Amino acid sequence: MNKFENQALRKLMNKSVDYRFHLLKIHDGEVDYVVKTNKELFELLDNLDECWLYFSKQQYTHCVYIVFDNNDKETVADMFADWSFSENDTDHFNKMMNNLLEELEPKE
Repeated sequence: MNKFENQALRKLMNKSVDYRFHLLKIHDGEVDYVVKTNKELFELLDNLDECWLYFSKQQYTHCVYIVFDNNDKETVADMFADWSFSENDTDHFNKMMNNLLEELEPKE
């Protein structure tokens, strides 16, 4: 994970707190991990090429698929390859992700 991906992931984690989502687990394609701190999270993610982050809020659970590909500042939003959300976005997860992507767009 490079510095741009690290910053983008920190923004995601801050937004998840702002929107009251809780990180349930990290899935690396084989194993599920539960972390208690952001330090543990970043140490784990620093060793992965891709992962799925699972967030929850009330009865809703969402997954964000992340691909670490040495993105630069211009393409760092591409690391968030996909995410799940409810059609009516009752819990505002999609709004959170779209807001994050807007913040990550390069400024002209």
